Amino acid sequence: MAPAKSVSRARNTAPVFRHNLYRRAAILNSFPDYQELRDLGPVVWLPKHDAYAVGRYEEVKSVLKADDTFISSRGIAMNSFLNDKSVDADTTLVTDGEQHHRLRRHLMTPLRPNALPDIKDRIEQAAQEQVGRLVGTGTFEGMSGLAQHLPLTIVAEMVGLTSATTKQMLAWSEGTFNLIGAFNWRAIRSIPAIFGMIRAQGQMGSENARKGSWISRLYELRDQGEISTDEATGMIIDYIAPSLDTTILATGHLLNRLARNPDQWERLKEDASLIPSAVIEAVRIDSVIRGFSRYAAHDTEITGVPIPAGARVLVLYAAANRDERHFSDPDIFDVARNNRDHVGFGHGVHTCAGNNLARLEMESLLKALIEQVDEIKAGRPQVAMNNSLYGFSKLPLELVSA
Repeated sequence: MAPAKSVSRARNTAPVFRHNLYRRAAILNSFPDYQELRDLGPVVWLPKHDAYAVGRYEEVKSVLKADDTFISSRGIAMNSFLNDKSVDADTTLVTDGEQHHRLRRHLMTPLRPNALPDIKDRIEQAAQEQVGRLVGTGTFEGMSGLAQHLPLTIVAEMVGLTSATTKQMLAWSEGTFNLIGAFNWRAIRSIPAIFGMIRAQGQMGSENARKGSWISRLYELRDQGEISTDEATGMIIDYIAPSLDTTILATGHLLNRLARNPDQWERLKEDASLIPSAVIEAVRIDSVIRGFSRYAAHDTEITGVPIPAGARVLVLYAAANRDERHFSDPDIFDVARNNRDHVGFGHGVHTCAGNNLARLEMESLLKALIEQVDEIKAGRPQVAMNNSLYGFSKLPLELVSA
């Protein structure tokens, strides 16, 4: 459902949602807000943020599909500080049109499904070994001990990060996602992370890139005239973002859901063919990306609601993935659910470039768990206080031997 005809004189006819979506209570549990947003209408006005928001499934997909109307090259944040700095940036996240398609084509080469079998065995072996080290050892911290393992070892090596850079990137990435939200104190405290990451990108030149790594490949493309130096440097973050934080947090959600739904864990153990759908279900029900904004390039409308040129539209992936208009029993975790049309990885030309890799990592971990673990136990998780990411900073886990 693409946005309908343009309107030359838009007026705000959307219902009003008066809460701050980035207040502490909303960060800890956004789902009541998402329900209220969906109930209010297909498009709502956010006076606290001077923006519109879409939280229903159909409207979220329509906005993401209309990438020539709701553009990313004017920034995807909910504040002008970062959006102003995003103009003319050379990453796929904040480019549109021909440049975006060109950069994404090069970015995706090592991430395509036909390229991943080359690393599948290494990832599966690493998952088996890490689970083997942890099973039967009692309670451990699950985010650092298990969820982070594959992204911080095998995948970081493929990207071309050193161990020191990888640890710093976790902090830098966390800060960047904070700054993508509203310009609150959480975002302001994260500003140094932006400059730290920019400095790090500048230091990851061709002379420092590990030969054969994905970063090295970007500079080879530069040398071949396919991309510019600025584009090569900018695209480093396109590899890091989907390889680290988002995959780590999604893995944490998957582990937590299986621990708290033993009936679903038993279904998986009885039928390993459900592993792919279990991973997708975890991404749907606990979407790591809360939402990114888009900029209205011209007057338009969404489901009859006028949207003026220059307006910000917050696209709430996490709200759409629990829309009862599209998903039956959306708050129920069901490993057999056929939900490949979720928007946890986005939709349209800006669909997450690393989604195939993320699924491979999570599926490999599930396979190792099924083979070695009888029961997964979880303590109370600690929600990470991040404006744009939903996940855990800590998750006590215990893997009971099979």
